[in-house]
Amino acid sequence: MAFISRTYNRISGRDALLFIALDVLAFFIVLVVYRLWFHPSAKFPGDKIAGMTKWYEFYYDVVKKGGGQYTYKVEEAHRKYGPVVRINPDEIHVSDPEWYEVLYTSRGKRDKYEPAAKMAGTPLGTFGTAEHELHRRRRHVIAPLFSKRSINHMVPIIRDQTDKLCNSLESLSLSSASGIVELRPRYLAFATDIICAAILKAAPHPPLLSDKQSQDEWFATILAVEHLTPLVKQCSWLLPIAMKLPVGLFRRTLPTLARVLALHQQMEQIAQEQRATFDGNQDGNQKHATGNALPSSIFEAIYRSNEDVFEKSNERVAQEGLVVIGAGGETVSRVLSCATFHILDNPGTLARLTEELDGAFEKRSNVQFDLKKLEELVWLVSKHVLIRRLPAAYTFF
Repeated sequence: MAFISRTYNRISGRDALLFIALDVLAFFIVLVVYRLWFHPSAKFPGDKIAGMTKWYEFYYDVVKKGGGQYTYKVEEAHRKYGPVVRINPDEIHVSDPEWYEVLYTSRGKRDKYEPAAKMAGTPLGTFGTAEHELHRRRRHVIAPLFSKRSINHMVPIIRDQTDKLCNSLESLSLSSASGIVELRPRYLAFATDIICAAILKAAPHPPLLSDKQSQDEWFATILAVEHLTPLVKQCSWLLPIAMKLPVGLFRRTLPTLARVLALHQQMEQIAQEQRATFDGNQDGNQKHATGNALPSSIFEAIYRSNEDVFEKSNERVAQEGLVVIGAGGETVSRVLSCATFHILDNPGTLARLTEELDGAFEKRSNVQFDLKKLEELVWLVSKHVLIRRLPAAYTFF
């Protein structure tokens, strides 16, 4: 012990820092060697720097040109290396339609890749659940709200919101000096109002279609979620820590983060209110539970389930609501925006759709759309299938 003590006494602070630096350097050399030659993903082609570190993805998704650029690097890698490429040390990207059935198979069990599942900042929601069995249970609880039967119940709400959307677009077009209206915020408001009215039975804001400023602010909030998602994927600890701090702390310094945190807090407040409403209506809840009635909201579906106490906690239920309101509104608005552009950009398609709809609904001044009748329209349905495949449902700028 005395020898060791004398040895340490002879080591200067400078030497100690040098030893530490050499240890760190050796660690990273070993890590790079492992990732490039011995990692299970090392056999797949791709840029070497992408296989070495996730900071390469971080640079393109968070730093370069405001973020969201890595998807273009992935496309470039596919053109260079083929349909299967390595995009970071742990992930493989496949660009091959024939592989779709392999990935999205109903056979067997497959857990989600955890960093990707949690990148939206909702690890307790169904989307953020990585473990197969738990994901299946959570999805089963809310599945009735997305069934054909439930969609039929939503038709009056969809009709009403469609009328409001048309009136809003007409009003904005007349009030705009150029006559041009930005569609994505309007479509986002349309989809979000439907989700709030039909699925949540609550909202973190007043109805959006009635106020342009509210539409633009909500659009900015959803964009904040999009822009923050790549950062959360790389730094999964960011949101849990930030959630414990006051939102006001970030309003001036990190407004994007502040918007996301505020949305989380608003949804937790809604979850608390919905729980209180549910607990105060036990007689009605008992009738629903013994009958075959659909749950009135995603909150009721969870509270009525046989899941344990944690599954019904405010934090988890709030995150489930965030997943629905965020993903449901954003994907619909993107698809509708792309569809509108392509239909208007192709006069033949517009004419054919108009002709088919005119034939199905003669009195256009007082149209009462019937879902079953719409599904029988061959041209509309075939185009709808094409629209669903547009590569815009989940991308970043």
